[in-house]
Amino acid sequence: MPPEMREKSMPHTMAPSESTPLLQVVSVGPQRHRYPHHKLRQFCSFTLGTLLVVSLFLFLLPSAIFPREHGSIWSYFPGARPFPHKAWPQGHGLKYEELQAILQTTPSAEKAREWSSYYTAGPHLAGKNLSQAIWTQERWQEFGIHDTDIVAYDVYINYPLDHRLALLKKSKDTTEVTFEATLEEDVLEEDGTSGLPDRVPTFHGYSATGNVTASFLYVNYGSYQDYQDLVDANVSLSGKIAIAKYGHIFRGLKVKRAQELGMVGVILYDDPEDDGEITEENGYKPYPEGPARNPSASQLINYLSELGFAPGDPTTPGWPSKPGCDRKDPSDAIPSIPSIPISYKEAIPFLKALNGHGPKAADFPKRWQGGKLGSKGVEYNIGPSPDDVVINLDNQQEYVTTPLWNVIGTIKGAIPDEVVILGNHRDAWIAGGAGDPNSGSAVLNEVIRSFGEALKAGWKPLRTIVFASWDGEEYGLLGSTEWVEDKLPWLKKANVAYLNVDVAASGTVLGPRAAPLLNSLIYEVTSLVQSPNQTIEGQTVRDVWDGHIATMGSGSDFTAFQDFAGVASLDLGFGRGPKDPVYHYHSNYDSFDWMDRFGDPGWLYHEACTKLWSLAAAKLVEAPVLSFSASDYSTGLGQYLEKIKPGAKKLRGGEFDFGSLDRAVAEFQATAKKFDAYAADLTSQLGEDLPWYLWWKKVRLYFQIRVVNDKYKALERAFLYEPGLDGRNWFKHVVFAPGLWTGYSGATYPGLVESFDAGDSANAQPEMIEYVGVPKNEVAKWVGISSAVTSISQAIMAVTWGTRFGRKPIILTGLTCTMIISLLFGFSQTLTWVVVTRALLGLMNGNVGIIRTMVAEMVPEKELQPHAFSIMPLVWTIGTIFGPAFGGALAHPAEKHPEIFGNSEFLKRNPFILPNIASAILFIIGNAGNEERQPRLRLGIGQNADELQYFTREESALAASIFGFPCITILLTNSATSLTVLGTLNGVATSVSAVGRAAGPAICGAAFSFGVKKGYIILPWWMLSIFGALSALPIYWTVEPDGFQGNDAEEEQDEPQESDYGAADHRRSSGARTAYSTPNQLPSGAFPQSSLTPIPYHHTITSSHLPLPHHNPPTTTATTPTNQQKNPSIQTTQNGLSHNPNPLHPKPATKLTQEPQKQTLEINSALSLSILTSLGGVIGYARTGSVPSIAAGLSVGALYLYSFQRLRTGQTYGDELGLLASIVLSGSSIPRAIKTRKPVPIGLSLVAIYGLLVFGKAVLGKN
Repeated sequence: MPPEMREKSMPHTMAPSESTPLLQVVSVGPQRHRYPHHKLRQFCSFTLGTLLVVSLFLFLLPSAIFPREHGSIWSYFPGARPFPHKAWPQGHGLKYEELQAILQTTPSAEKAREWSSYYTAGPHLAGKNLSQAIWTQERWQEFGIHDTDIVAYDVYINYPLDHRLALLKKSKDTTEVTFEATLEEDVLEEDGTSGLPDRVPTFHGYSATGNVTASFLYVNYGSYQDYQDLVDANVSLSGKIAIAKYGHIFRGLKVKRAQELGMVGVILYDDPEDDGEITEENGYKPYPEGPARNPSASQLINYLSELGFAPGDPTTPGWPSKPGCDRKDPSDAIPSIPSIPISYKEAIPFLKALNGHGPKAADFPKRWQGGKLGSKGVEYNIGPSPDDVVINLDNQQEYVTTPLWNVIGTIKGAIPDEVVILGNHRDAWIAGGAGDPNSGSAVLNEVIRSFGEALKAGWKPLRTIVFASWDGEEYGLLGSTEWVEDKLPWLKKANVAYLNVDVAASGTVLGPRAAPLLNSLIYEVTSLVQSPNQTIEGQTVRDVWDGHIATMGSGSDFTAFQDFAGVASLDLGFGRGPKDPVYHYHSNYDSFDWMDRFGDPGWLYHEACTKLWSLAAAKLVEAPVLSFSASDYSTGLGQYLEKIKPGAKKLRGGEFDFGSLDRAVAEFQATAKKFDAYAADLTSQLGEDLPWYLWWKKVRLYFQIRVVNDKYKALERAFLYEPGLDGRNWFKHVVFAPGLWTGYSGATYPGLVESFDAGDSANAQPEMIEYVGVPKNEVAKWVGISSAVTSISQAIMAVTWGTRFGRKPIILTGLTCTMIISLLFGFSQTLTWVVVTRALLGLMNGNVGIIRTMVAEMVPEKELQPHAFSIMPLVWTIGTIFGPAFGGALAHPAEKHPEIFGNSEFLKRNPFILPNIASAILFIIGNAGNEERQPRLRLGIGQNADELQYFTREESALAASIFGFPCITILLTNSATSLTVLGTLNGVATSVSAVGRAAGPAICGAAFSFGVKKGYIILPWWMLSIFGALSALPIYWTVEPDGFQGNDAEEEQDEPQESDYGAADHRRSSGARTAYSTPNQLPSGAFPQSSLTPIPYHHTITSSHLPLPHHNPPTTTATTPTNQQKNPSIQTTQNGLSHNPNPLHPKPATKLTQEPQKQTLEINSALSLSILTSLGGVIGYARTGSVPSIAAGLSVGALYLYSFQRLRTGQTYGDELGLLASIVLSGSSIPRAIKTRKPVPIGLSLVAIYGLLVFGKAVLGKN
């Protein structure tokens, strides 16, 4: 730059001075920041692209989350072709009406006949039909169901080896066979199945192997009540073989009850009585000439496992039978006595052998009458048969673990967590099975073929469909149960409904069973299908059907879905009507030929059932809102409740309170109606014609529908009770279950109904009472009386045993008498003998008081007595645990272990003698050995534990009673002045205890029987709780005595010399609150004759009042500050007192002091009550949602906490605040507890009562 320019550019500067800066400061404004053009373009492009992507995403959102609505969803996008779901087959979707048309037109009667012909061509017993499983899978794949698998499970089942059934006539030297059953059905030329060379021999599934020979009798249908009628009529059952008719209840329960009553075998036959009008007696010809039953037809094979208790593999109840899984002993679930089925033709000789023996069926209630073999010479005498007329029943079975095969096919839908399952079982007992199960198998194939045609037309289901061909159903629903147990979590999450068909066609009458949620669905689809037996042209199945839908019981594959998984289920099929040909159930005559000629000649009922089944599935799969009705469910609950009320009133004396259940049902009915109305409103919104830009309303509707469907899906699950029904915990449903003593038919409110009839007992005495003939509703009373007799007898003799004889002789005598009388008790056959033996048991046993006395003699030291006396309840508790367990295991040995004791008539007549013999043997062995002293068993008893845990454990009451026993015994022992009266004192105490135990069982037994009649069986438990609470009150006034201190105490009575300090310490240890003030108040020699002034418990005792001892005294508390000021020169030792070896020259006064007792009880109580009350408020809020509940709980809890703080820091009014909190809490909780009888108010009431006692006592003590 040129110099002149540089000069111009330089700023003008002044002459330098101290006030002039060397540099000029120039203010510069902020520089403007400008974005580069390329960044601006990037930002705009990104923003615009994001908006476009989001708009496109939102535009296509309905197609992703709501892909189908009967094909109409795409009408909201004008001009757009359907955007197929990614899992769809190629092609366009179908409207629901188009799908219905395919399902109505595809099924073919001829095709159903073709499928049936294959399935019935040969035997297909469970575990022996793999070829049929493979064939079924291949057919489904041909129909278009490519996602198909064979799922195997290893199950425990039996197969027949050999059998024999013969009527024998015994004489002195020989045994003559008068009749021997063939145990085969006749081979018919007209029925090729009857003559197949590989047909299955006659047997019962899960029957016991056995060979028995015994007299026999007729037991009608073998129902529980039938057997009870025989017991009431004094008909001897033990050791006999029963002949029973099939029908009315599940066959396995007939055998189960016979086994329980000591019978050794069962024969089952079909009586023409159950065939209605279509019998030979009424002029109808038997099959194959006519529709009547063929005389040689028999239910050749049936299963006997306890269907009403747990279906499925008996070795894996509740979990799947996979290879290598854990298995339990199945002996409790399958019979232990042999059984066999026969035809009525072969039953006639056995029934005629009873003619003239015993009462006739006509002498019993009406249900015994109606047998149709009178024309064959049968008089229906009950029997038993004479001793020389017996039956030989031989049944040989082989039990194996073998695989079975389920075929599972799947059509995936757009909503993967909503699944509809269709199932039928494939296995059959016989070579045929045209009705059961293969009419259902043929129909299932046609259903799948129909849906396959829809898939070919481009249909994509909204929900997923699963098809199942089950194996092992006949043995006890094995295939379906194991699969459900295997897939349970997924089923509970996704399964919408299960639709079952077992027998699709065996007659002309539709007989559906269903959960009430599906009732409206059945009515809808039956109105869409033309009836095969129209009386007027155009009639639908709904028009000719009476509309009755039975409740769900058991007997088919829906059981595991409905009763275990909580899946709404239905079962469809056409059954036999009164004019229809007799259906040969589980007979070789249930054949393709019988179905072709008599069962369904045109196969039209197969076709109709196909349409009903497929349309019901389509409706559930395609309807956006599930086709359920909560209102129908609520109505059903009300009807079921009304149905059980008459029986409950009869059983409970007419005063059983159904009020709470009635109110719950009424509330549910009101809620269900509102919910169904809301679901209907959502359905109506689906038909609204919305413009495309209001797609968000459709999205909102979709989510609303999903919420409704989830609630519908969960409704059935809401009635599951996870612990299960009492005695059969596999069944979880509280509304539906198979009847306990029917098996097949459904029972409603099963837990409630079974509680009305409950009579099971947990120990031998109630069982003995019932065994000798006491009615079940009187058992509790007589158990109480028999227990009271024992205690009264013990009360009479306890003092005598305790004062007149020596210790050891009494113990040995008492144990020996107990052994002998227990044996006599085991022989009881009458109620009188039970009461007499129980009285003798009390009279001849005086051990309780003596044992206590012996323990007191061995442990005179008070500090060791808690350990000694704690062992007594421990040993007693061990005995009460193992004694009944061993007794129950050994009772009824002839029934439980027939392979060992089955032929012992002695044990059959005296089923309770074996446990008493075993205890006698143990007593003899124990007394035969050398006397030894075993090391003391400690087991950690006496260790400290947190007090609060007693409020949270169920065992607290038991622990309190156990721990209380040694405490009471110690108090009692220390109340004795010498050993000479201790035995008598314990005898008196035993008498008093026995009087209580005499009155207690009698009163509680009578209260229980009274409660049974009035519907309040809780009464004795409430009584015991009240008595227990009242018995705790005297503890506040109980003072522990000094005790006799063993022999040393007696010696000390003769020795007046006692150390002064020892006397003071002795008084303190015995709880004395005031020191003696005058010599006249002291034992002789205890103190020197000097004037003493009264010394309060909390004041200082100085050496001016007490001479110093000649030995180091035990530890004492420190002196008070006041006294320390008065005696500054106090000298103390480690024990708290100065030691002066020379009492004649005492040192300055040394104080023996005791600090005021801390309010430990009140402090701990205040803290505990604060926690419990606050917790109660939180629980009350969580359960009821009531804000006042949590507010009141926390407020009272805070008041208790404040009381705790003041007590802990020694401030005043802490007890008064605790009492105030207790009053407030009692005023709010006790009335509510009385009104609602709910756990939380009751618990808070107990907390309040405890607080009143603790703090009330503390406040009164101050005043």
